[in-house]
Amino acid sequence: MDPLSKIELNMFHIPIFRTPKSKGSQYDGLEKIVTQKKEVMKKVLFKRPLIRIVMGLLLVPGFLGGGYFTYVLFVTTNFHTVVPGVVYRAAQPSPEDMRIWTKTYGLKTVINLRGRWEEEPFYIAEIATAKELEIRHIDIKFPGIGLPSGYSLRRFMAALEDSPKPILLHCRMGADRAGVGSVMAAMALGGESYEKALDQMSIRYLHFDNSPEKIAGVLQQYEAYCRRRSVGTGGWHEFRAWVLNVYHLKYYDVDINVPATVSARPGQMFEIDVKLTNRSSQTIPAGAEGKIFAVSAFIGTAAGEDPLHEFLPRTVLPKRDIAPGESVSIRKTIQAPKQAGLYNLNFDMIEEQVTWFARQGSLLGSCELFVKPLESK
Repeated sequence: MDPLSKIELNMFHIPIFRTPKSKGSQYDGLEKIVTQKKEVMKKVLFKRPLIRIVMGLLLVPGFLGGGYFTYVLFVTTNFHTVVPGVVYRAAQPSPEDMRIWTKTYGLKTVINLRGRWEEEPFYIAEIATAKELEIRHIDIKFPGIGLPSGYSLRRFMAALEDSPKPILLHCRMGADRAGVGSVMAAMALGGESYEKALDQMSIRYLHFDNSPEKIAGVLQQYEAYCRRRSVGTGGWHEFRAWVLNVYHLKYYDVDINVPATVSARPGQMFEIDVKLTNRSSQTIPAGAEGKIFAVSAFIGTAAGEDPLHEFLPRTVLPKRDIAPGESVSIRKTIQAPKQAGLYNLNFDMIEEQVTWFARQGSLLGSCELFVKPLESK
């Protein structure tokens, strides 16, 4: 065998990453997966001399500094156990990865933390393979750059708690977004403390970036919240309550106060007083050039989808910033539905061309609208 071939074979036997065969190990079945990937890569390398030369030139120096990264990501797809028999994590899986893992670990649910990519081949293949394997597929958007919305975090918590197990959660690299998801899963489904669950955010899983503006910032915000209140970080109960009641992205947290009930005749134009209070720790830049904030009244929800019916036009807020704790009052004009009945009328604040506040975790204002029937002659 020529020297290059020996290099190519040896690169699959690095002692940094081992797969114990002991029964009940978190690596059960992984050795088979790694072996299958080795065979595929060997065939490609041996059948294509040019690829062998390029791979040799690129990978040999790489194994001196970044070999673990290369091996974990491209050979094992960064696949790891979070909670044995319950939750696993990985980088973007191929259809063959999904088939092998489903056969080996009995997967019942895949949670894709990259969100929907309906025109991308990898996403189309993932959806098709999930359907083929008859496993549930859930899309949740955790941004690659930036912090997730409160709505996305709450959806992920619900998916962890309610989905059939075992669960595979993945992002593109299996490092950052899958890391935060694994911290939550280790607490929610593994019963680990927050401090112990933080082991999921380590170099072992190729996680390096702890920038506060990236997804790791979610965990940093939780830790800062606990420090301010001089309390421990606890576990799932404490973290879950923080996501539900405290976490908000940027300044997207307002209290919307409206009357409990209003009444009108079918089709009648009426006015309702709306008071908005900034509950966040940041100033709402309503006075900034190019930014428009408005109030919408509607029937239905604004959290994850468009309302069933929005009472247009929206009411634009005065052109001035709203400091933390500060309130602004407006009078909104609404035309009542033409059909008599009792309606649940909801209110939300919107940063035009950006987002509804409810989609970032802010609570809706709500009142009952009683549309009185016209008196019969």
